[in-house]
Amino acid sequence: MRNKKKLLLVLFCFTFTSYIFSSARLIFKNDPQFYYTYLKTSPLVLPIRYSKDEDSSTKLYLKLPFGSSEKVTGNYELACGWYLPGTPTDSIFRRNYQELPGVFSFGFSTSYSNDFYALFNVDIPVGDTTFFRYGYENIFEMKDMTHIGLDFPKNSYLSYSTDTIDFSFGRNTISYGPLKYNLLLSDNAPYYDNISMRVKSGYVDYSFSALSSIPMLSKQEYDQQFSFGNFYAYRNTFVNRLDLSFQKFNFSLSTLNHTGGRLPDIKDILLFSDNGLFSADLRYRGFFEIYTAYCFNYSNFKNSFAAGISKTIDADDVIIRTSGEFYHVQDGIYDHEVPLKKLYYRTISVSNNPGSRNFPDTPFGFFYGENSNIFSAEAIIAWKDGYIQVVKDFGNNNYGKVEHFSARMNAKMPFADLSIVLHDTKNANKDYFGFSFFYILELGVII
Repeated sequence: MRNKKKLLLVLFCFTFTSYIFSSARLIFKNDPQFYYTYLKTSPLVLPIRYSKDEDSSTKLYLKLPFGSSEKVTGNYELACGWYLPGTPTDSIFRRNYQELPGVFSFGFSTSYSNDFYALFNVDIPVGDTTFFRYGYENIFEMKDMTHIGLDFPKNSYLSYSTDTIDFSFGRNTISYGPLKYNLLLSDNAPYYDNISMRVKSGYVDYSFSALSSIPMLSKQEYDQQFSFGNFYAYRNTFVNRLDLSFQKFNFSLSTLNHTGGRLPDIKDILLFSDNGLFSADLRYRGFFEIYTAYCFNYSNFKNSFAAGISKTIDADDVIIRTSGEFYHVQDGIYDHEVPLKKLYYRTISVSNNPGSRNFPDTPFGFFYGENSNIFSAEAIIAWKDGYIQVVKDFGNNNYGKVEHFSARMNAKMPFADLSIVLHDTKNANKDYFGFSFFYILELGVII
């Protein structure tokens, strides 16, 4: 007890240093400032960037979450085994896990003027099988070190930005399009290992991303892959997007070209490949914002469609947005008979208790997967240092009825971030209802 009091005293002293932190970086959905910036700018490409002050500094930091995540009811438990492919149902329930803070995280950031920013972040998580079996534990509550997961980091990158070009390299989420769940490339995966750039001219913008995915397969998948002949262990994806901007309209064309089992060539990168997607989306911004997207697989011509309408009230300091979106996705649009050519982003998740090596597979496009008809409603209240978001999704997918409700508040507080989340999820006769409350203390020094 005496040692714990000493530790808390040291941490309290360091918080005064962390309070002066102010840095330029990419903004993601778990940042309290995300929705205020997003609703002010209405971008079609994520991530977006903070407004940056001119400074040149390097910062070391440590983040410690105080709080808990509790499962109230639910019968979903993540399957345990060795190199098991995931399903869209696993991705749906893993969302509740992925949004949790790590056991702790540490790292450094460095910036130069308005142009360059680098982040190296080591976010140590609770193992995914551990979370669904035993629940969340922070560093002060950890009963067994085997409860720590080894799937990290999830967010580390180098970023360069000017008025005419953005460039980034590293591990982070990406999304292209006007929808909450985009049809060609969405930010539903835990992360993408990527190189991305955007050339900006005002009226015509070009975006490009090269993604690299885990090429490992399960034993059954290896047998299936070898039945098509010898192959190389490569799995790469290339996304090209052209945005045309007018006074009230945005029109965009995108391609996603995927190669598996061989090295890509210039045709795969810029034109088309063995398996891939083509999409077009349109957005009108008037009293209401109306937007739609159509996407099809150019190797089998399976297609998907989505449309949405939203209303945003901007009172300067506070922004309110309500929206409704409908999605229709055909069966087979992301699938392929050759395992390495399937349009899923694969990561590897390593847990020790219960022991498991899983392959979380997330569709590049629509979050709920194939054979889906989903309606999604959302309401957001955002201010400069926080937001409240409520989401209700319902419909069906390949695995049966889908229902998801979430309510969250993220806010920047003195010395820390406050995160409160409630989840209620149902799919494939499985369910999970839980909530989390965290006060994430950030300690740091400038060197």
